[in-house]
Order: sequence, then C-alpha cells, then structure tokens
Amino acid sequence: MTDKAQALQQLLSLSRTMLEKAHEESWDEVIILEAERWALVRLFFLEPIQQAYVAGVIKSTGGIVK
Repeated sequence: MTDKAQALQQLLSLSRTMLEKAHEESWDEVIILEAERWALVRLFFLEPIQQAYVAGVIKSTGGIVK
C-alpha cells in the first residue's frame, strides 16, 4: 500500500469514527478528532493528487458523504 493510500485509509477511518461519535452526541470527542483529521487532510493535499488516485478517493469517500 502506498503512503497516499495509507493516508487516505487513515482519513476515512477518522471520518467514520467522527460520524459514530456525532451519532452518540459525543461532541467533545468529535472536536478532538476533527483537529487530528484536519492535520492529516492538510498533509494529504500538500502535493497534488495523481490522476490515478482520483477515482479511488471519490469511491472511498462515497460511503461517508451522502
């Protein structure tokens, strides 16, 4: 697994956890996780995404964003 793919999986995992915590109304935890996720998002997009990854990113995020 490439570094980008691994970073994407970590971002998706954090996003899912945030969604679970939001459903539980654990807002303090959501805020803490969002700070961590934001740092990872900035690192992920520090360099342009190669075209080969774009479809995978879209497909992977489809289950979270409805």
